[in-house]
Amino acid sequence: MRLYFIHGGKTIWFSGWLETGGWPVILIPLIVSYTRRRRANPGEKLILMKARLFAAAAVIGILTSFDDYLYAYGMAKLPVSTSALIIASQLAFTQCSRTSS
Repeated sequence: MRLYFIHGGKTIWFSGWLETGGWPVILIPLIVSYTRRRRANPGEKLILMKARLFAAAAVIGILTSFDDYLYAYGMAKLPVSTSALIIASQLAFTQCSRTSS
């Protein structure tokens, strides 16, 4: 992501958008699956989840996107040396928490 900003990338929202699990890529199989299901069963409900579960997933998605936007904003504004230190320490803490479990 840092290379994107070094080489002239300006749109923070775009890099934050891509950070969330390859969002545009996962949308393609979801649309295909939805279209097949609607053709096979036209009278079926639009959303198969319970309303409470759908609302919880939407809130988690919004919070995740806000987190990704802030991360991308930080990467756009920080110098390379500082961002490298932050990313390295993030990796170290992730590895420590996995080995202690």
